[in-house]
Amino acid sequence: MYAIGEKIIYGENGVCTVEKIAPLEMSGANRGKLYYYLTPLVGSGTYFTPVDSNAFMRPVMSREAALALIGELPGLPPCKPEMPGLRAAKEHYHQLVQRCECRELAAMVHTICRRRAWAVRHGKKVSQ
Repeated sequence: MYAIGEKIIYGENGVCTVEKIAPLEMSGANRGKLYYYLTPLVGSGTYFTPVDSNAFMRPVMSREAALALIGELPGLPPCKPEMPGLRAAKEHYHQLVQRCECRELAAMVHTICRRRAWAVRHGKKVSQ
């Protein structure tokens, strides 16, 4: 369970602050169920999600962990699909994004940047 004031990643909505943990204050809501009241850092409004939800939520990475990951970038193995073909690549990268593992995402971005730099150096078009 996250604490009030904690910053978390909430699904595809980005970084949010846990403002309150309480039952929903709406008519017809189950008063016995606790919800996170989440305020996005970018944008406005409030998201409500049950504390026991299966929605993707994770704590924001600490500065130290982020700096350590940046230091590892040059040594990360290339991120590429096991099977050849556009459909396999699309599925592979989709699964990476869904898992939202920082190390895997960093490897994916680093691989894309390396491929782009190679294509530019060799006068090739950058693939999608």
